[in-house]
Amino acid sequence: MKRILIVLSVAANIATGQQKNGSLSLASIRSYQPKAGCLMRPQAAPNGRWSIPCTTVKYLVQRAYGLQDWEMASVPDWAAVSNYSVEALFELAGPMDKAAEQTGLQQLLAERFGLKAHREQRQMKILALIPNSSGVKFRPHGAAERRTPMGGMGNATGTMTIGYLAYVLSRQVGRPVLDQTGLAGEFEIELAWTPDAFRTG
Repeated sequence: MKRILIVLSVAANIATGQQKNGSLSLASIRSYQPKAGCLMRPQAAPNGRWSIPCTTVKYLVQRAYGLQDWEMASVPDWAAVSNYSVEALFELAGPMDKAAEQTGLQQLLAERFGLKAHREQRQMKILALIPNSSGVKFRPHGAAERRTPMGGMGNATGTMTIGYLAYVLSRQVGRPVLDQTGLAGEFEIELAWTPDAFRTG
């Protein structure tokens, strides 16, 4: 099965240019070598201050444009492995919400990393969740307390809709997963499997 998707093609290179006027007021970007893993957790304040102690350019692009891995093409290798510490100040005319963050990050990427991007349509393979003849195996969520949806390497657990399960799975398999079950409501999900990378034989 194939589907037309909007993808972002990037060709980024570090550039040093004069800061332009706009939503990005100030920015400090430093090369960073974490002693352990790079935990990418941005912090945003109501006054427009935005920071992330450790990040890659690829993660910034994903956050700036709301993209998943499969929606990006032509990303240079260094953009996925080189780590940076970023502090920025965005000029706000309203709340510091997702739209404001994306506007500031898009400008930061263009001005400080020389990012050039365009959107195009491409065909790609997808996966789909479909019902089978044996019926639904997931237990519908009842009166019990909701469990926080979680997904990691080879597992998906919690109280969630099938649509959200498809989203969790898509992040793990690296391609779109569509919900074509027609099932409404929330379910108690307990899934575990062995990722292809860990299979032997």
